[in-house]
Amino acid sequence: PRFDRTLSPKSLGLQKEKLSHFHFYFHDIVSGQNPTAVRVAQAPITNQSPTLFGAVMMAGDPLTVGPKANSKLVGKA
Repeated sequence: PRFDRTLSPKSLGLQKEKLSHFHFYFHDIVSGQNPTAVRVAQAPITNQSPTLFGAVMMAGDPLTVGPKANSKLVGKA
């Protein structure tokens, strides 16, 4: 049996698509007193890997309107 089907936007009551562009800066801070990304798990070989294969990170990074970390905060990711 098939579990997919094509739906027409009209049948769902959807209007013409609206395109929005978002521009923000994602700050991934991995060191210092207040890191926003930390390693929470790793494989036994992670520290010997040049790509840190096996590392699992957790992040709560600030999103800002400008490239500087102190520019206006618009969210977190």
